[in-house]
Amino acid sequence: MNRYFRLLIFLVSFILCYACSLENKQELNTKEAALEVPALPSLEGKKILMVYGGWPGHKPKEFTDKISRLLADQGADIILSDTVGIYSDSMLLASMDLIIQSITMDQISGAQMKGLVTAVKNGVGFAGAHGGFGDAFRENTEYQYMTGAQFVAHPGGQVEFLVNVKNEEHPIINGIKDFDIKTEQYYLHVDPNV
Repeated sequence: MNRYFRLLIFLVSFILCYACSLENKQELNTKEAALEVPALPSLEGKKILMVYGGWPGHKPKEFTDKISRLLADQGADIILSDTVGIYSDSMLLASMDLIIQSITMDQISGAQMKGLVTAVKNGVGFAGAHGGFGDAFRENTEYQYMTGAQFVAHPGGQVEFLVNVKNEEHPIINGIKDFDIKTEQYYLHVDPNV
């Protein structure tokens, strides 16, 4: 259950990030107007690098195997790497459309970080899975500046709380009602400019 919940969180986060990036700034009142949801762009021929490793508790290989199959089924060209050493290959990174990282904690060298930051600054998309994004490279402030946040702790460990669904009519959460759950909450340091 926990693994599927994490996958659901990742997919919903990915969809929300896409929706927030749309240039359509009109506010829609879903109670008064039909909500138009644009079709997601095709992944056909998109080049995606998936890099995984670090702490095994977040199951980075299992995540990467599952998501890479889903993306490949949609026509994406996938490259897998179990080492951040690939971030030193600036030509490869420049040829990518998206980098998906699943590396919790771990280390990154200056050259590897420079390659990753340069690729992202030049327009390569960067996404991550759970702690494999927000809890990677804890000692590297340049990474934290690039991502805009850094995981700090799970206050109280596993706690029970109510998830309150505010807009039940939105397509992303259509049919989901308020629910109780016992899981980890997340405390992050977040760049106030984000």
